[in-house]
Amino acid sequence: MSLGNLPVGQPKVCSASFSGNVKVGQGAVLGFYASVAGTASLYDDAATGTSAPIGTALVINAGWNPFPVAFSAGLNLVLTTAAGTLIYV
Repeated sequence: MSLGNLPVGQPKVCSASFSGNVKVGQGAVLGFYASVAGTASLYDDAATGTSAPIGTALVINAGWNPFPVAFSAGLNLVLTTAAGTLIYV
């Protein structure tokens, strides 16, 4: 489905301490809407690898946290106490 130039993406609801692969292949993160503050780490990996960091120990505040960044292999997300919804394409 195409929505033109609208800044929209897919939601991934994540509980506190979520750790896992979100997407395989290239894409982009738009941001994270947190219901619970904490930290997050993002890795460019098609599985659950941590050797290609995009950003580590990122502070996630309650509310909208924009983080417009692209990835090529895939997206692995590791949350520490944060919970909410990741928006990605």
